Amino acid sequence: MHLPHRKAFIKKMMALSAGILAMPKFSFSSLLPDNFKTATAYSEDEKPFKMNEFAIIDLHCHPSQKLYLLGGLLPNKHLWGSHCPEPGPNLTSVQIDLKQLSAGNMRGLMAAHYLPEAGLKTKWEKVKEFEGFLKQAAPNLYNRLEPGGQENFDRVNAMMGQLEYEIGIANKKQNKIQLKVAKNFKEFQQYLKEPNTIALAHAIEGAHAIGRGLPGGIPAYLQNLEALKKRGLALITLGHFFENDFVSPVEGVSPASKTGPGFEWLYNPATDNHPLKRTGEAVVEKMLDLGIVVDLTHSTPECRKGVFKINAGRKAAGKPIRPLIFSHTCSQQVFEKYENKTFDNYKYYCVSPEEIDNICACDGTIGVIPENFWLAGRDAHIKGTNPGPEAFEYGITYIIETIKNINQHTRTKDYDNISFGTDFDGLADDPKDLYVPSQLSDLFAAMKKDGFTDEQIKKISYKNALRVLENAWV
Repeated sequence: MHLPHRKAFIKKMMALSAGILAMPKFSFSSLLPDNFKTATAYSEDEKPFKMNEFAIIDLHCHPSQKLYLLGGLLPNKHLWGSHCPEPGPNLTSVQIDLKQLSAGNMRGLMAAHYLPEAGLKTKWEKVKEFEGFLKQAAPNLYNRLEPGGQENFDRVNAMMGQLEYEIGIANKKQNKIQLKVAKNFKEFQQYLKEPNTIALAHAIEGAHAIGRGLPGGIPAYLQNLEALKKRGLALITLGHFFENDFVSPVEGVSPASKTGPGFEWLYNPATDNHPLKRTGEAVVEKMLDLGIVVDLTHSTPECRKGVFKINAGRKAAGKPIRPLIFSHTCSQQVFEKYENKTFDNYKYYCVSPEEIDNICACDGTIGVIPENFWLAGRDAHIKGTNPGPEAFEYGITYIIETIKNINQHTRTKDYDNISFGTDFDGLADDPKDLYVPSQLSDLFAAMKKDGFTDEQIKKISYKNALRVLENAWV
């Protein structure tokens, strides 16, 4: 999840607050059909989609985020509604709805629940400046920020329930597509086989949602983890924007996006590359035992090394090594190629060649995010630094370059460890040519034109993700 740049943030925050008097219930809001669609075209009479070519299993998107943050504030933001998203962060526009899911043939989703961290109001200067205004004008929004303690766990459970409730209504309102939340991989796989069905699984972005500063120590965190597993939790991204009780973060907000909220922290690999904490070690070990996918995105390189080490050590203990993932990231090498040392400390959000090899060693996968700053170290909002006629407004070219670069460092060199994590509806700053699911057809058409075989595209679009879930979500 990435916040928008300054002008968009202030403008839309004011618009959001002005609309607070409108109080209807707000909601958050595979594979591709045989014939490719244009970027925004879809029909009410689409043929049933099924697990054929170019199906999508998205490792990271946020169908519950706007429901949770803006619940009750804005009308017509339901999965079954019609929406008008656009390139950029889509602060209030919904990217994931039934039509877009159908048009993009997104057959499986890791639905990431993000509990906005307390650091948003304590460390982001502009948010602090607006704090009094938000408390008065939008208390429902302000009070959605992380409370801390055991209540974090209660909040993320409420988010899951909110998503399930919305899905139930969506399924009753129409019979074209049925959304089903799986509690385990067996159910997920079964739903993928059913026509006109989209399989979802609960995921968490930021392990602070398990709890922060729990007085019971490690056993209390593990107890919450077990409860989430029983509920069907499939995946946890250990870190996010701020330090939690388990890991420390790298940069997760682009430079242009920092100006709006006034976030001045800059990751320094010499001082901020902290290792996995003891509580983090215990939680990772428990996740691997329980069968919850461990997502390394947002964590420091040292934290990642700690997770790789724990996982590899399971073999000596007679336990299975689980596939690990980066659900939404890019390549450090491609990032470095374009950013030219201007934003060098940001590159650690992306994967290094060594980390790619470690992912291959456990048969994991790396989800590529369609966000130009992380793809190329540049985006359209960084004024005066964007050479070339496109000004880094379009992303498909960089996505393909990133996929090919990651593949060069894999062991098979045949796209066996690459997937997609769109971050749709996570406020990611999306490029003009890939900001809604229906544009995925354009990406696949470009990949075919570039020489990718149908089988290679299938691996990236859903097969690799499905293999990882089968072996890590048990």
